[in-house]
Amino acid sequence: MNRDLLRSFIGKTVKIDRGGHESSTGFILGTSNSHFALNTEKDGIVYYQYFHIKSLTEYPKNELGLSADEIEQYEYREHEDFTDLLNSSRHQWVRINRGGPEKIEGILEDANSDFVTVISKEEVVHLATFHIRSISFGEKYETVSEEEYKSSYTRPVRRKRK
Repeated sequence: MNRDLLRSFIGKTVKIDRGGHESSTGFILGTSNSHFALNTEKDGIVYYQYFHIKSLTEYPKNELGLSADEIEQYEYREHEDFTDLLNSSRHQWVRINRGGPEKIEGILEDANSDFVTVISKEEVVHLATFHIRSISFGEKYETVSEEEYKSSYTRPVRRKRK
């Protein structure tokens, strides 16, 4: 997605992508060289990398009920580079990607232009920075039960030998 196009939607209600796990609706708060900030009702402020965005839908009506003055009151992390954004949040709780098999929540241990390291439950996960579609910072927004966590874990398939 083009930075200049997204800049023209600052303060407007938009839907990012048409559906799926990364689809989200909210107000664009600001843009940078590599990413933009979207204020959502469900997840708070979410940062998306431009090149992962497939579509943007504008909603002419202000569906979330916030005025322009209220939008300006939101504080978001302003960094021109996505890696700088990540590094500013080391040792904080993060939620990377909104859902699906690549969703991960935990403590951001380290970040650089190649990969990030997240401590999630009892695992140390290294994730390619390029494949981070979205990230939000702060407390968890939902609690996942142990059963849900176990069912989301993909176990290797055992095949019978011939």
